[in-house]
Amino acid sequence: MLSWARKRQLIYGGIVALFFVLIIGIPFLLRTIRGPSCFDKKQNGEETGADCGGACALLCPNTAGEPRTIWQRVFPEGGGIASAVLYAENPNKNAGAFDTPYQVKVYDSAGLLVAEKRITVVVPTNGAFAVFAPNLFVGERVPVRASFERTAPISWRRDVLPYDVMRAQNIRLSLVPQARVDAEIVTESKEFVNGAAVAILYDADGNAVGASKTTADLVGAQSPVPVSFVWRAPFARTPVRAEILTTVLGNAQNDR
Repeated sequence: MLSWARKRQLIYGGIVALFFVLIIGIPFLLRTIRGPSCFDKKQNGEETGADCGGACALLCPNTAGEPRTIWQRVFPEGGGIASAVLYAENPNKNAGAFDTPYQVKVYDSAGLLVAEKRITVVVPTNGAFAVFAPNLFVGERVPVRASFERTAPISWRRDVLPYDVMRAQNIRLSLVPQARVDAEIVTESKEFVNGAAVAILYDADGNAVGASKTTADLVGAQSPVPVSFVWRAPFARTPVRAEILTTVLGNAQNDR
């Protein structure tokens, strides 16, 4: 028969052994038997690169096409302030991007830089999108040209929603007493989403003459969100048509 002292030694030894099993052994075993992951910084499973391609949301570099620039403009807004817009198109049917960085530079008629700004945008899957740069301080200078450049490569992903998941309807343009656009933002998503909307005004020749941006939160399939855009400064040419480009920024539940 074991003495009490021997029993106590065995109990203490068992406790120490159990401690090492729980703290060291189990995590080591989990790391050993865990299958391929899109977050382990290794190329494994069906991945075509480290944590990219295959079943991963992140696409590998150089596997998606670059956005195509349609036009870029600067719009004086009075009071020494201007805004600028890049109108582009993403040709990728199954790839979009979050937090895409752009830098806009605005020049006067002499080619001198008068303002610059850095912004980040969501590039929706398979469609047109607008990069809007507001509140560009130009002072007494007259801005005539804008240039947009990306400051980092695009991290293309499969989990970015298409541009047409959220859209504008019932678009109404009025010019009296000032230019104003009213619309409703709707979504095809089964869940509530948050998004952004950029309104662009065009003259009779199809030239963009002004732009503005707003947000649309808690947009649901049965819950259209009204939005309004107002311009106080006069335009060089009379706008006759409004277009609204929308972008889903995220699931409303996840953004809370």
